[in-house]
Amino acid sequence: MKKIIAILLTVIMAFGLAACNDGSSIEGADTKKESSSGGSSDGKYSIGVAFQDITNPLFAGVSENMQAMGKEKGWDVTVLDCQGNASTQISQVENYIEKAVDVLIIYPADVAALASICKQASDAGIKVISWDENMECADMAYLVENYAVGQAIGEETAKWVNENYPDGCEVAVIDYATLPVIVERANGIVDAIKEKAPNAEIVAQDSALNAAEGMTLAENMLQAHKDIKAFACIGDGSGVGVNEALKAAGVNLDEYGVFCCDATEEACTAISKGEAIRMSINLGTAKEMAEKAFECAETLMTSDSYEKEVYKTITPVTADNVGDYYSK
Repeated sequence: MKKIIAILLTVIMAFGLAACNDGSSIEGADTKKESSSGGSSDGKYSIGVAFQDITNPLFAGVSENMQAMGKEKGWDVTVLDCQGNASTQISQVENYIEKAVDVLIIYPADVAALASICKQASDAGIKVISWDENMECADMAYLVENYAVGQAIGEETAKWVNENYPDGCEVAVIDYATLPVIVERANGIVDAIKEKAPNAEIVAQDSALNAAEGMTLAENMLQAHKDIKAFACIGDGSGVGVNEALKAAGVNLDEYGVFCCDATEEACTAISKGEAIRMSINLGTAKEMAEKAFECAETLMTSDSYEKEVYKTITPVTADNVGDYYSK
C-alpha cells in the first residue's frame, strides 16, 4: 500500500512540475516579446527625440510637428534638447534606454561623446536615426550635404554683393564652430564668397545659433566693422537675429543683405516684407522634416530593406519664390 501511495505521489508531482514549467516558459516568452517590441506590434511606437537646441526656430517647429503627429498616430513621442551639452544629452539617451523606446532620433551634440551611449541604445534593440551626422551606430542617417548648403549661401551672398557693391564691400560670416558638420557649411560659405565675389572682404567670423545670439553678435560686429553690408549665416536662427539688430539700429535695410538657411517662418516673413534677409535655403519645412523623420522611423520598425542615408533637398528661397513657402 505504501508503495502504491508513493507511486501516485510521484506521478502527481511530475504533472505539477510539468505544468509549472509549461506556464513559466510561456510567460517568459511573452515577457521577452513585450520587452523587445516596445508596444510596436500594433504600430503604436515609442519615439525618443534628442535634439541639441529647440530654441532654434527650425527645431522648435520640427519638435512641435513631431508631437502633433505623434498624437495623431497614437505614438508616444518625447522631445528633449540638451542646449548643446553632450553630458546632458548622454543622460537623456540613458533615460530613453531605460524607458525602452522603439526608436531614438538624435542630433548629437558631440558625435564622439555620444557614440558609446548610442551603441548601448542599439544593443538594447532600439532603432537609431542620426540627424545631420552619419554615426556608425545608427541604423539610418537623415543628412544634409553641408558644404553644398554653405556654397549655396555663399553664392547667393556673392551674387547680391556683385549686384549692389560691384567694387566690393565688407562681409561677416556667422558660423557655429562647435559642430563639425556646421563647420563644413561655414567653409562652403567662405569658399563660395571668395570665388564668386573676389572684391568682397570677409572682415569678421564668429559663432551664433539662435536669434538672441545672432542679434548680439551682429551688434558687436557692426561696432567693430561699421562698413559690413552683408551677413552670411549658417542658419535662420542667427540670421533672424542679424535682421533684428539692423532694424533696431534704424539703418536703411536696402543697403544690407542677410543670407541664411532653413526657410523658417521668421526668415520667410522678413523676405516677403523686403527686410534685410534676402535668401534662406530650404531643406524642407519643419513639418516635412518631422514627417520624413517619422517615415524613417516607421520604415526601420517594419522593414529590413531600406536606404541607410536619406538626404535633404537644397532650394534657395528668395523674394521671387517665397510665396511658394510662406503664404501670410
